Amino acid sequence: MRRGLTALVITLGLILTSWPMATGAARADVVRVAADRWIPFIFESQHGLDGIGIEIYQEISALTGDEIRFDYLPNERLRIGQDKKSIDVVMLDSPAWNDPADDRGYVYTTPLFELAEYVLANPGSVPLLNHPRDFAGLSVGAMAGYYYPAFELYFEGGLVRRLDAHSEESLIKLLLFDRVDVIFMYEIVFAYHARRLGVPRGALSSVYRLSTVPVSIKIRSDLTGLHERFEAAIATLKREGRIQEIIEA
Repeated sequence: MRRGLTALVITLGLILTSWPMATGAARADVVRVAADRWIPFIFESQHGLDGIGIEIYQEISALTGDEIRFDYLPNERLRIGQDKKSIDVVMLDSPAWNDPADDRGYVYTTPLFELAEYVLANPGSVPLLNHPRDFAGLSVGAMAGYYYPAFELYFEGGLVRRLDAHSEESLIKLLLFDRVDVIFMYEIVFAYHARRLGVPRGALSSVYRLSTVPVSIKIRSDLTGLHERFEAAIATLKREGRIQEIIEA
């Protein structure tokens, strides 16, 4: 379940104008794209804004010819920008993460990819689990602010002990150091941070799937031309396997 993002008061106006114009591309616009920090999808590096989402947008811009202006905003300011229609595009989003009322005036593109969230355990320590009630007596590590409706009664009643982490790498370490029995984590996010920590592939086992959600681009519904250009670019990138290459890099 996606987190309630903390108020990270960073506003960056990055105008990325160096991407090539695709041959025969439609009229180019300055597209206002907003996102909050979410490693490995968008974050700051020594090179500026970086991440899976940034690379995908570079590829899209190269195909559509649109100039992309990124605003790096906390989640609450994202919502205000959507309400005021001052944001054209929300970088990576899913209808599974939003109340339909909050999405008025916006539409979702064809999904870029699916994001699966798993329960991970040290090999042999926890059997395969089939239902939230099977977690009774276990300790769970999760990201602070993330909400899991199917588990909240178990957390509140003390049947399952929850320990929060404030970074993904800290969350993985909770499991590696046996401070919890299992952790809840998105597959792509885990793979990225596991590589950074030097955790070998297969070092942890999946014992339960929490969810699988489609991740798309959210575009103002009145920007039909932009939506059509983005859809055409996404279709090309998916057909060529480019999005998967970026995720796995």
